[in-house]
Amino acid sequence: MITRLRLFLLSFILLLPLAVPMFGQSLTITKDFAKVQMASVLAMYKNEFGDKEKPDMIDTFPYAVIRMHLEGSSRSVREAKELLTLYMGQQMRVEERVTTYSNQILFLVRAPRHPMIYIDCGDGCERVLLSNMQQLESNCVYDCTVQFIPEEEHTAPTTTQAPNRQFFKIHVKPEDAIVEVMVNGEAKLWTTEDGVASDALDFGTYSYTVSAPEYYTKEGKFTLSSSSNEISVELLPKFGYLSIRGDKSSNGAQVYATNTATRITQRLGEVPLHNVKLSSGTYTLKLHKDKYKDYSTSVTISDAETKVVSYPLESNFAVVTLQAEDHVTIYSDGLELGKGTWTGELECGKHAIEARAISHQSAYTTLDITPSDNEKTFVLNKPLPITGSLMIKGSPGGAVIYVDNKKVEGTTPTIVHQLLTGNRNVRVEKEGYKTYRTNVTIQENKEELLTYTLQQNTVQPTVNRPTVSQSTTPTFAKEVKNAGVKNQTPQAASIKKPTKNIIAMAELGYSVAPQLSYGLMLGIMHKGIGWYAKGRTNFQFRSNVTNSIASNTVGSNGELLECLSESTSAWLFDVGVMLDLLQKKHKRFMNSHLSVFAGIGYGARTRYLQTKDSQWNIYTPNTYEEYSLEAGLMGSIRGFTLMAGVNTIGFKYMELEVGIGWTF
Repeated sequence: MITRLRLFLLSFILLLPLAVPMFGQSLTITKDFAKVQMASVLAMYKNEFGDKEKPDMIDTFPYAVIRMHLEGSSRSVREAKELLTLYMGQQMRVEERVTTYSNQILFLVRAPRHPMIYIDCGDGCERVLLSNMQQLESNCVYDCTVQFIPEEEHTAPTTTQAPNRQFFKIHVKPEDAIVEVMVNGEAKLWTTEDGVASDALDFGTYSYTVSAPEYYTKEGKFTLSSSSNEISVELLPKFGYLSIRGDKSSNGAQVYATNTATRITQRLGEVPLHNVKLSSGTYTLKLHKDKYKDYSTSVTISDAETKVVSYPLESNFAVVTLQAEDHVTIYSDGLELGKGTWTGELECGKHAIEARAISHQSAYTTLDITPSDNEKTFVLNKPLPITGSLMIKGSPGGAVIYVDNKKVEGTTPTIVHQLLTGNRNVRVEKEGYKTYRTNVTIQENKEELLTYTLQQNTVQPTVNRPTVSQSTTPTFAKEVKNAGVKNQTPQAASIKKPTKNIIAMAELGYSVAPQLSYGLMLGIMHKGIGWYAKGRTNFQFRSNVTNSIASNTVGSNGELLECLSESTSAWLFDVGVMLDLLQKKHKRFMNSHLSVFAGIGYGARTRYLQTKDSQWNIYTPNTYEEYSLEAGLMGSIRGFTLMAGVNTIGFKYMELEVGIGWTF
């Protein structure tokens, strides 16, 4: 009997712990391990892990970040940050562990090597398999969400009934995604606002569907409890981006893309292109630019990726010279090229070159331009004159005839042939008679008649001093009277100060850049008011420019741009007015003035940088091309002229200018 009692007591003692509720800590993965698309460790966590970058290695950042989101109460999150870590075998370890972010733990691990990854939650908790991916990618971010319940929170139920209903939130990307949740066998739409869809539900497990145009639909399940009331869902895009880098040949080319599946063609814009959105798939690209051969190629756009390409174009033109007379205007295929001799680019192929002149029939020259015609000169056919005739007769005969200030052979009466059509100035002269002037309109293949009558000169000046009578005033005396000159001899009256002055000057411009430029100025002054035109340049132009850059740094890490050399070019052209301040105070000094001037025009200042690949590039922050303004002071003493002023291009670039010259 005693033996049986001992056995009963021993069994009671051993089974007593089993009768008491046992609650240990638990760990649950609520969102599977997945790569965060278009996320970079150095871009998101530069401050935390930037010191791990290895610029001297091929793989400059051989690490990945596993970002673990924590669900549950504040206590469970706090203890999870203390206990949770990653286990990757004996040969791999966590490089750094960051817990400063709310409801997150960041694990920095080495990539691309990757064994199976477990979450270790300490004593009393089994390791949970997180991922068995083949490898991790360098400089990438991976997400997972876990729920950790510490031992202290597994308590026996109290007499107070806890709530069994609350709001559940679904954070979605894109923010306008459509959210459907199955509730009691019925699909219900949840309103999405600022990327969050929410509704009140009873505790339990529910199915959801998140969808959006141009994104892959995602389905899943969530469990609503007192410690779990939100999830995040990010949809994968069905599109990518296309960027086309430009160069001297392709800049400005029109880009067209044809989807090979749908056969739909769209115009993407001009080169360079930056991150143009395209649905995933294969496209036929076509680049078109005048004077260059069309370029076609195939490109595949992948989900959430940016395709960066460059396509140099082959030239399809020749630089030629079209030679014509100075008065001839040249047209190519109806577009005006210039006047006289013109040099420029003509696209390869046939062109109808028109030589056009006033009162002439246009002459055409057909050219078939090929690349071998580069730097060749073509003499254009001359326009044919359109003419008529003019018969001139009158009294007295034997007069000399001038048409457009050109003397005609012979004397009146006569017929002048081969006159160009249009309005012609005719002058008839004979010694002892007043000159006869008139305008005649010449018509094609017609003969116009002009009759004249010359009047004799009424005053015949003698070699000696002219005789003045009461009834007749000599012509010279009339001119003196009309000019307001009294009691002067003809010789004295003829000495007048010139009313017009011509100003010619050489200029020098200086900028604090520092930089020098050189130019010329020409002007005319009349009665204290004048105008001028000027041009200036430093003669530093570069034709082998390949690209434009907008920053002195390159790369995602902001490294400094390495340059071999730099240079600048500048040019401007201005016109303006002058005002003589002392016009009435220096009549005794010939060709003298003190003037202020002001002008407006157009100019450019360009900065070039030569990179380590020996290519020249335009540095846009220090490049300006727009209107120019200037003002200054000019003085001349008996012809010798000096000038000083200031010039600015758009109030971004300024030069001090001085000049020396002569006033005639």
